[in-house]
Amino acid sequence: SMPFRPTRLPDGPSPMRALAQWLLDSLPVTDGIADASRVLVLVPASRATRSFEAHWAALARERGIAAVAPHVATPGRFAQRFVVPRSTVLGPLAVRQSWREAIGRASEAALRALAGSDDGLPDRASRDAMAKRVGDLFVEVASGCRGFAEIAVHLRGRMPDMDDMDLARWDALAELESVRDRLLADAGACDPLREALDAVRGRGVVSAGNIETVVILLADPEPLQRELLRMLSAAGVDVRVMVHGLGGAMPAPVDGEGFPVHAEWAGVDIAVDDAQVFLADAPVDQAAAVMDALAAFADDSKEAIRSDDVAIAVPDPQVAAEVVSQLPAWGVRVVAPPGRLASDSSLGLLLDAMRAWVEDRRCEGLAALCLHPDIDRLLAASGMPDAPVRVRAFAAATGCDRLPHSGFPPSMAPISSIVGQVDELVRPILHARGAGAAAAAVRAVLDACVLDDGSPASRDARRALLAGVEELESLHAELGGTLDGAGALRLLRDSMRARTLPSDGTDDGIELMGWLEAGVDDASYLVVTGMNDGIVPEGMVVDPWLPDSVRAQLGMTSALRRQARDAWILHFLLGRKKAIRLVTGRVTALGEPLRPSRLLLGARGPELAGRVLRMVDEHSPRASASRWARALPREGGFRPVPVPQGDAPIRSLSVTAFRDWFRSPALLRLRQDPRLRLREGQDVGGELDSMGFGNLVHAVLEEWGRGEIARIAAGDPPTTEREEIESDVLRVFERLRQTKGMPQVRGAYEVQFALVRERLAAFARVQAERAEDGWQPIHVELTFTPEPKEGSGALPAPPLGTSGILLTGRIDRVDFHPQLGYAALDYKTSAEAKDPAAEHRMSRSGRWKDLQLPLYAVLLRSIGIEPSPSQLGYFALPSNPDGSCIRRTDGWDAGLVADAVSCAETIAGRVAAGDFSPDPAWGHNPDWKPDRADAFALVWGVGMRGLRAVPRSAAAAGPGGAP
Repeated sequence: SMPFRPTRLPDGPSPMRALAQWLLDSLPVTDGIADASRVLVLVPASRATRSFEAHWAALARERGIAAVAPHVATPGRFAQRFVVPRSTVLGPLAVRQSWREAIGRASEAALRALAGSDDGLPDRASRDAMAKRVGDLFVEVASGCRGFAEIAVHLRGRMPDMDDMDLARWDALAELESVRDRLLADAGACDPLREALDAVRGRGVVSAGNIETVVILLADPEPLQRELLRMLSAAGVDVRVMVHGLGGAMPAPVDGEGFPVHAEWAGVDIAVDDAQVFLADAPVDQAAAVMDALAAFADDSKEAIRSDDVAIAVPDPQVAAEVVSQLPAWGVRVVAPPGRLASDSSLGLLLDAMRAWVEDRRCEGLAALCLHPDIDRLLAASGMPDAPVRVRAFAAATGCDRLPHSGFPPSMAPISSIVGQVDELVRPILHARGAGAAAAAVRAVLDACVLDDGSPASRDARRALLAGVEELESLHAELGGTLDGAGALRLLRDSMRARTLPSDGTDDGIELMGWLEAGVDDASYLVVTGMNDGIVPEGMVVDPWLPDSVRAQLGMTSALRRQARDAWILHFLLGRKKAIRLVTGRVTALGEPLRPSRLLLGARGPELAGRVLRMVDEHSPRASASRWARALPREGGFRPVPVPQGDAPIRSLSVTAFRDWFRSPALLRLRQDPRLRLREGQDVGGELDSMGFGNLVHAVLEEWGRGEIARIAAGDPPTTEREEIESDVLRVFERLRQTKGMPQVRGAYEVQFALVRERLAAFARVQAERAEDGWQPIHVELTFTPEPKEGSGALPAPPLGTSGILLTGRIDRVDFHPQLGYAALDYKTSAEAKDPAAEHRMSRSGRWKDLQLPLYAVLLRSIGIEPSPSQLGYFALPSNPDGSCIRRTDGWDAGLVADAVSCAETIAGRVAAGDFSPDPAWGHNPDWKPDRADAFALVWGVGMRGLRAVPRSAAAAGPGGAP
């Protein structure tokens, strides 16, 4: 066996240029041609591949030669380049499906051991998750040159105190591995990683082909890759390991093959100068530290620095988000790293929403599917433009848990056409069996509903999906015969996680990247944020199936290896870059403390003590976002215009609309302008909201009231027995649940239904007392509308003074007493029994703030009923049943009601004239805004920050006086 040959990489801040330069220098030039076609270069990532290829071409041009480029590979493709497959090679999605199929054929004892429970076998979703977990674990184990069976033997021999359940799990994994091996053999297929593992064990073929030299620029190849390299070396291939330093230039040794010795490098002392370490508090302050670093680079450099001379490493997602958002606002453009995974694209979310609907048929799943833009557009084209609203309203009103496949109950009438349309769309997926049929069904369904927006992200997501669909379509029946449509959707979305989507925004600016990418980047100046333990270096691998200590024993990815790798990379960067700044944060975005990276604490004695004191001292200079922030208003530099321009006639106002006027005339217009009619949105939620709860109680009492009125009209006396009233209202409630509810509802709704029964029982007590006092209902849910439909029972809305505006409303209940006359009541299911007088008038000024009850008098007069001013009120049914009672407007007289009506007529006149300006005479605050939690808060810009122009002189001076 030829030994690996550690070779020093030429100097320079760009490792890819140095590598290309070294390779060109080592090649003979014949007739103006340098031929590297028999060379393979192994680099860490595709980013390094692109950089190497660009430098190779540029150096050849500079030297005036033609250079045949070498083959360039990344670790993920290295084994497949040399291992000769013995059968059809599976793609990543098919590999995942092979584990899924193996789990389906494993013994019940193995499945219980893997699930860690004896309570029963895992369901389909749990098995899918288990297949992913096992598949990912196999990649780690096989990369460490071992199989599940070998790990099981190792644990029994080296870890005798290990829990029996953990040992049983590894026995189950060994069984599963054997089942899958037989399954792959029967299908005539192979897992490429398994082929590589067999090859290094002598059960396969490794062929160098025409490759004579392999050049490696990796900090720490996996054990499997190193074994393959040894086999290539034994076959006569010249294996060169590029090292950034040799001998005394390194603070810790490399092994005989040119790679860092883990134990030594994990504890190495890296010399980092104090001036290279920037301190910051929160993630936003780390973004400010980046600005400080850029200013320092500009101050220290004697030459102009361009954006491609600088790179920013942002390994912490919290810091990355702040850098992306803050630096452009501070005048520095950045190129964001790839953001979302393809699985999180619109297409990926559609797959997940379809899977949830096909698999569970939950009402919230249907709501999520209808809210997807492609499905919303499809339903709108089919005459259902309000499908998302209808589904969410239905879910909120009924508490529906799961929807039936057929035999829809009457309560589903509002959404039955939507469910039918969605079911028709996904029917091919629902009935597909087998991988090929399921993939074809998914392709057909998506072709029917997905509209490509033409963006690069959408294009990449579609490519990722189609690659998975093609894999499934060609999958052997032995591997995909049991796959159904829901399983295919889950697999396809999981397969899309392997592709990242390009970020939106500019491609002109300083590039942001991760920590590993920074190690091979071309930039001469580098800022590294997130220099904290758990970020750089990465933390311990937390895995209950394979603890970090065992991983270290087996040479697998572990905290020891990661720390050694990151120390190796940092040492390289410190020695190569023209300037580097390392930023360490003190707290996370949530205020949780962070520890500084141990890589920054490599000093000894007084130097180490001084650095630690500097880091923990609250008075130490730290980067601050306030230094770079421009003068921006906290709540927006604009006044919102919440209504469209021009007059829109408002022809009617409800009795409850006037409370909006007293808060803000603009709020009334938002709700009443026929071009807007804004309403708070309904969420599916986990329970009935306060309005939905009240509506349910109202519906029961309305039906009971109509029955009671009919009995009295037939000659029967009013019901005065509490038990009889309670029995009647509860019977109505159960009937409504059968006719208007759903067979399966969410658990929280069952609890609320019990609370409804409790309040109905309290109603029975108060109603019995009221009947004993001589009151009897004569109207329930008395409704007044501008254009009542024939047969609806509604009455014409009366005019409000001379304004031309009609007064609409609904009175929950009108009672009559032989001596006391008429009363108008409003059912209230709020938490407490409220005082109607206090709810309508200010206690000190006496100014009106609500006109609902006084305006009941206007409605009733239009049909010849004159209620007593002191008999307007609330039938209160609060959360505490003992507090249920009738709360009246005692003390009100005809003059007070007339004043309220006059007030309403004046307001109606202003609305008719289009005057919605605030008026202090009405108690209006011209700067009124809703609270942040209000549904209309965003209409007023509450919580939004607006950009206000910065004076040119201030902008030129820069924040904090910096250029």
